[in-house]
Amino acid sequence: MGSSLQGQVVIVGNQSLDTNVINTPNVNVANTPSVNVANTPSVNIANSATNPVPAEITNTPNVNIANTPSVNIANSATNPVPAEITNTPNVNIANTPNVNIANTPSVNVNQLTPSTVATGAGVSATANTNILSSSYAPPAVGKIRVTFAGNASGVLSIVIVSGTTSYVYALNAGNALTANAIYTFEIPVSSSYTYNIQYSVAATVFYQIDFIPN
Repeated sequence: MGSSLQGQVVIVGNQSLDTNVINTPNVNVANTPSVNVANTPSVNIANSATNPVPAEITNTPNVNIANTPSVNIANSATNPVPAEITNTPNVNIANTPNVNIANTPSVNVNQLTPSTVATGAGVSATANTNILSSSYAPPAVGKIRVTFAGNASGVLSIVIVSGTTSYVYALNAGNALTANAIYTFEIPVSSSYTYNIQYSVAATVFYQIDFIPN
């Protein structure tokens, strides 16, 4: 039911205000319809790092993840994936096949050690004649180390025998050795040849020949 105030004077404090509310419509809220929000559609609010949406989930139904498929998460140095592995099945290595190293070739370290193959002290050497009674035949590719001294100055040479032919090559660049001074030379050798030494003058000499395998 409406009401009207026509030409009424409203006194506020010590002042009066004329209020004209002629024809003010009535507002009836008795039968205002209800608003049903039971079936209000969901509102999807995007979640982001700059605008996180807090969520509180209660009374959610149980989720059965017993048969959930595996999820493969790529692991990288810049994005490592921490992993905690529990209840892993036992790994049976009882029947792992044996590795047979029985036929692995052995390395004989003694074969790599230099060995003395000829030596003599106070030996009378004839000029330009083989000093060894028989030329030395190396068992493999390697070196011979010749240590030599004579009581007379002369040129020491290596003799390489190929079949029935002998080749004589001077050591020390063909320069004479100083009398009573000791010299050492290393010469590469092969099992294809035999080897001997000669001195250019008659002298009493010391020599030692060692074979050094490669």
